[in-house]
Amino acid sequence: MDIEFSVVIPTYNRAATIGRAIESALSQTRPHFEIILVNDGSTDHTEEAIKPYRDRIRYISQDNRGSASARNRGILEGSGNYIAFLDSDDLWYPKKLERVEIAIREYPEAGLFYSDSNVIDGNGRLMWVHKCPHIIGSAYQKFLESDFVSTSAVVVRRNCFDGVGVFSESLTGCEDWDMWIRLSRQFSSIHIPEVLSAFSWRTSGARSTDPGPWLSGAETVVRHSLDADPNLTIQSKRRIWARLYYVQGKINLWCGDQSRGIKYLRRSIKTDPTVYKAYIYLAVLGNPWLKNRLPNRLRRMLKLPEDYT
Repeated sequence: MDIEFSVVIPTYNRAATIGRAIESALSQTRPHFEIILVNDGSTDHTEEAIKPYRDRIRYISQDNRGSASARNRGILEGSGNYIAFLDSDDLWYPKKLERVEIAIREYPEAGLFYSDSNVIDGNGRLMWVHKCPHIIGSAYQKFLESDFVSTSAVVVRRNCFDGVGVFSESLTGCEDWDMWIRLSRQFSSIHIPEVLSAFSWRTSGARSTDPGPWLSGAETVVRHSLDADPNLTIQSKRRIWARLYYVQGKINLWCGDQSRGIKYLRRSIKTDPTVYKAYIYLAVLGNPWLKNRLPNRLRRMLKLPEDYT
């Protein structure tokens, strides 16, 4: 089986990081792939930043329509039978495509491949390692409960889009999560238990700095996903909503809104009392003495806001 990758990089006003993203794609140990960069109406110095790479990539410029539109344009223009996504403020490690190709040859029937990620700050320093659930098969329930993978860690078999459609351009956020849910409902998923990419923390427009679109989009995604699957039990639906409230609580904490964060954490417990991590957050946030005496390892595990500002 011939495996051809189309690397899709959407970008909007990321002149400071777009070169790093392109370099990381060009540095892959697995040769023979195309890079499609879709400039989604940038108004900064993106055009100048990509000049050194213009002869090694396919460059497309369009009016600003959002990341979903830019990814869809890349999928449409790509010729590869696998689409590998790379956000313009993230990066890949050199063996990313090589490792994915090995997984594809082992599981050619799978539709979605994903791997673990480093989370890095604006200077490229490691903050923590994000390890995804290890799944070989159906990841549908896990994706319903959590947007647990970064877009730059995902590769999709191209013809899967024929069955589920492309990214929803009507969503204000979470269009990637919506896509992973739709894909995993129909196709098996393969976790590659290696760190093959890095996700940037607190870059402009990210959920860690501007949570509004993500929070709004997340609720829309959950509603649409539950409506699309009448076979889900009431208990499962409660679990899905509770997990969303828990994540909304954490994101508000990370963005400095502790009162709103606590509200969502309490809502999570009320919806499903088994979301035990919400109890830990509430206990720590409500007890300054305990909070100040937590071991560093536990602070990092909880990702308390002051540790990442």
